[in-house]
Amino acid sequence: YIPKNIEYVEFLNPSEFAYCFQRAKLVVSHAGMGTIITAQTIGKPMVMMPRRGHLKETRNDHQVATVRKFEARAGIFVADEEVQLASVIDRALGVAQASDVMMASPFAEPTLIAAVRDFIHEK
Repeated sequence: YIPKNIEYVEFLNPSEFAYCFQRAKLVVSHAGMGTIITAQTIGKPMVMMPRRGHLKETRNDHQVATVRKFEARAGIFVADEEVQLASVIDRALGVAQASDVMMASPFAEPTLIAAVRDFIHEK
């Protein structure tokens, strides 16, 4: 498939990807955790459209569960169906500043770090 209405590239190396991500006004993606974490860490508003198991886009509906978990966070917008995508993108573009997006820490929560440390030291 070659998009006709949008610029695309077949591959971005990590530094090119980071550059594009930083410059973006908005991230539009499936509900992949890597993309969610990156967008939340750098404060980018994000439109997610989960891949669906029944459409054979993924093995099950885990991405639907992911968007349900994140959709209440500031800066996260969800389009469950492709007919919603344009209006959800328009709404997300209304988020003017990174301050309107819930920022995630690039570090794990202290309770998780403590739990992992305790587990390692028990061995």
